[in-house]
Amino acid sequence: MKNILKIMLTLFFSLLAVYLSYLGFTYYQIGAINFNPLNFSTMLNIPDVIKKAASSYSIDIVRNAEKMYRLESNIYRSGQFNSDYSAGQEAFKNTFPYGWTSLSEFWTSNPQYAPIGLDSSRLDAQTGKGVTFIKFANFEAGFFTLCETLKIRNNNVASWNPVYLKDAPHTYLERVNNQTSPISDEIA
Repeated sequence: MKNILKIMLTLFFSLLAVYLSYLGFTYYQIGAINFNPLNFSTMLNIPDVIKKAASSYSIDIVRNAEKMYRLESNIYRSGQFNSDYSAGQEAFKNTFPYGWTSLSEFWTSNPQYAPIGLDSSRLDAQTGKGVTFIKFANFEAGFFTLCETLKIRNNNVASWNPVYLKDAPHTYLERVNNQTSPISDEIA
């Protein structure tokens, strides 16, 4: 019985590794993943969410959102992503819509995608300063919010950059363009 269980677990984790490599993870990154049930279910849900978004937004917006999420979340592994499901979306006010007035109507019309609060326990990876991020209930809410933001901004990826970084728009766009978008590419 123990041997059968070992074989089944080995097969399961082998298939999981293949699936995660499909999402763009390297062998090293797969080995570093914390396999807690919450993160694991989110990982399995990512392709379905991206495919769902492609039915509501242009493939160019979805592709850019996928690339931005991969960059902002360290390919879905950062602590900020795993607690907030955000693509680094900072809050500029402490009350709804948290400084994002352009998204107020979207969130009001689609409450399933509205933020559930704020997370001020994070440090900005670029500056090391404390940052307050918008927190979402799940990856779908954060991803659709980013797609809607890109739609409002005419798919201007560079507009997502932190404004306080010198040469940020050009550098940010370059960093996003260097990301892959395996799920969106499969849809296109």
